[in-house]
Amino acid sequence: ASLDISGNIDVDGVTNLDVVDIDGAVDMASTLTVTGVSILNGGIDVAGDINLDVGGGDIILKDDGTEFGNIANSSSDLQIVSIVSNKDLILRGNDGGSFINALTLDMSDAGKALFNAGATFANNITMAAGTQIQISGDGGSSGLQLLGNDSDVSIVGSLGAHHLVLRTGSTERMRIKDDGNILFGTTTNGTTANGTVIRASGEVLMTRTNA
Repeated sequence: ASLDISGNIDVDGVTNLDVVDIDGAVDMASTLTVTGVSILNGGIDVAGDINLDVGGGDIILKDDGTEFGNIANSSSDLQIVSIVSNKDLILRGNDGGSFINALTLDMSDAGKALFNAGATFANNITMAAGTQIQISGDGGSSGLQLLGNDSDVSIVGSLGAHHLVLRTGSTERMRIKDDGNILFGTTTNGTTANGTVIRASGEVLMTRTNA
């Protein structure tokens, strides 16, 4: 059966329909079951909760017939999918009366997360094997600060037998070796290369070869 109404509909009982086309508002106090197509131009006002139970596992979002996203069940994992190529997922909110993009997932850059005002993590940040953590500014006065909370600040180059290297541009300026020696302007502990070496024993070597 089908129902075509140009005004409002108020249903107190249970209605089972194949097709629904309503230009007004729908005020439901009970259950409306539609097995075919439902066209609601006026909105839905439900006194209780709205339960979406789809047998196919996908809730498809369209604009004028064009799909732009869906909410899917994938092996009981909840998937929120942006369908259009390179279009982002954006989480928006109201910050003191102004709407802001709190989080943007950039789909044109493999889903890179862009936080509007920083991020706080309750645990460690772990990188995948073979990748690097890179902290870079966006020009201007951007920089890197490591701040302690009433405790020591530790900068660790590597947990293995590797060095901590400080560069300006592509030029190395200082190297802290895994043996505790500190090198300025040189990459070796020897006395033949230009530069300054502060050895872990406290010995200071300063070498300059005349040009």
